[in-house]
Amino acid sequence: ADLLQQLQGMDDVTYSIGSGGAVWEHVDMNMETLADPALRKAIFTAIDRADARTRIYGDIEPTFRQNPIFPANDPNYFEDLLPEGYGSGDVDAARAILEEAGYTGMDGGPGALTAPDGTTVPDVRFGWASANTNRGTFVTLTQNYLAEIGINVVPTPADNLGALLVSPDWDMVIFGWSGSPLFTSSANQFYNSESGSNFGGLNNPEVDELVSAMLVAETLDEAADLANQAVAIVFDEAFTLTLWDTMNLTFMGRELVNARDNHFDSTRAYHNVGSWGLAA
Repeated sequence: ADLLQQLQGMDDVTYSIGSGGAVWEHVDMNMETLADPALRKAIFTAIDRADARTRIYGDIEPTFRQNPIFPANDPNYFEDLLPEGYGSGDVDAARAILEEAGYTGMDGGPGALTAPDGTTVPDVRFGWASANTNRGTFVTLTQNYLAEIGINVVPTPADNLGALLVSPDWDMVIFGWSGSPLFTSSANQFYNSESGSNFGGLNNPEVDELVSAMLVAETLDEAADLANQAVAIVFDEAFTLTLWDTMNLTFMGRELVNARDNHFDSTRAYHNVGSWGLAA
């Protein structure tokens, strides 16, 4: 938002800002250290996506991501799959999930949550790439959101995000996925239990079967249906919380022509760099 305000005062610069496409932000769980699905679901319910988006982006408002395989502007998109309540910031609903599962202390402040076996729920280590200030802000906000259900969040910044992801020395992590309009392999990469990109350790045989079937589906419609079936299970496992499509700010001197943003390419405005030129 600060950069955009600066650019608006420059007459010799053109700029565009947008989101939507194959790149988006999300939070993943470590399925080994946060093994209880009730705890994971309560965490995702307590996180407030709308509040976080406003505090990070102001009135720019990138599009919320409701389906990790298809953005809303994809021709194959036809269903919002994010479960009701996830990302709502509904503290009462999150506490109710925990109470039903046998937890206590959810209204006692950070570090007060007690598991059904009587042990204190450990601190939740929340990792992100330290150079990304927006994600750092999200982690700080999550400290406040989860304090409302008795969980203490410990920020765990990393200079090397890749090393952090594969460690996996974290309980929650926020990062971005770069997908593709060629979606048939995306779900297999993200969610197959044998994938090297399944950093949080999701292991669901039904998901494995569905995402593997996508790779050999005979039609795109069949592949899209398999993708949505798999994602519904992934969400039910409370493995990932989709946030919003990644914002992209493109700006250049007015002498440069034919530079255009492409929301469906991870290189965004650089996708057609070979066609750039200088105005006559």
